[in-house]
Amino acid sequence: MSTNSLRYKARSCMIDWLIDRSQAQIQIGMQKPI
Repeated sequence: MSTNSLRYKARSCMIDWLIDRSQAQIQIGMQKPI
């Protein structure tokens, strides 16, 4: 049970990190003059 919760927490943290990184890349792309 504890391993499952740890796995779920790690997965949610990874998803949050991926979302933050993608949003940062989008912001950098929008700021960059083409």
